[in-house]
Amino acid sequence: MRRDRYDAGAGTTGRLSRHRARHDGDHLGSRVGFRRKHGDTPALTTTASSQSVGLVMTSITNPHFTEVVQGIEDELARNGYGLLLGDSHDDPERELRLLHDLHQRRVDGVILAPSGDARRAFRYVRQQSISTVLVDRMANPEFDQVGTENLESTALLVSHLADLGHRRIAIVAGLRGLATTTERLRGYRLGLRRSGLPFAPEQAAAGDSMAEPARRAVAGLLGLASPPTALVVGNHYMTIGAMRALREAQLAIPDEVALGDITRSCGSSSGRGAWRTLRFVEDRGRLRGRPWRARPC
Repeated sequence: MRRDRYDAGAGTTGRLSRHRARHDGDHLGSRVGFRRKHGDTPALTTTASSQSVGLVMTSITNPHFTEVVQGIEDELARNGYGLLLGDSHDDPERELRLLHDLHQRRVDGVILAPSGDARRAFRYVRQQSISTVLVDRMANPEFDQVGTENLESTALLVSHLADLGHRRIAIVAGLRGLATTTERLRGYRLGLRRSGLPFAPEQAAAGDSMAEPARRAVAGLLGLASPPTALVVGNHYMTIGAMRALREAQLAIPDEVALGDITRSCGSSSGRGAWRTLRFVEDRGRLRGRPWRARPC
């Protein structure tokens, strides 16, 4: 596959990378490893003119998104589409500029991982009649959306930790107001309820989806009169922060504090020690109409 990189253009912060190839294949999106809403085939399967699709992610460096981008790129290539990739850094202003730039480049559609406040982005793609599919955050039912199953997977991780004997299980959640944060908090409470454990508000801390806020949140949890013996953490960055806090407190993982990371892969190179995590079992080739399954690993 030929790959070229070029700047997004005047007036647009960030960089767009262009990936183009031509292959035969099945419908667009059949290898994106997520659940679907509004039917099996996302809205981007329309007659193409420029043979390119724009993809705007909130953080390309997030390991979770690395696999997402690869799956999207593979499927687009199978169908003869090129990919224009932009990183909004979860900034609504940057997100809007990237969408404008992609529209100026006459992409046939946009795949958008919406920022925490994507109202103007949604309004723009509606006004410009841009075919749009949302990924990751289930932020607006008006659009076709593809995202991870957060509620049951989080509940399963909490239940797994409870089955190991933990009775004080805390959660380090992401930014308030995000659909993923809300779903994971609901899943956390569901897992506690299924395990016969009470919900204690002080055990639910805000990690703001980043490492340093998560480090501070975990330090606060460890300072409680009855600190948790297990942590459920909402993403890779917050896991790094949680591990730093535990290391600063000289607590061993998992012997003294168990750490559960709600991610799609097992293990990490972000720090020392081992922890229990949740791995989603998926078939990237065909997930149509099937619920996600999850298991501890």
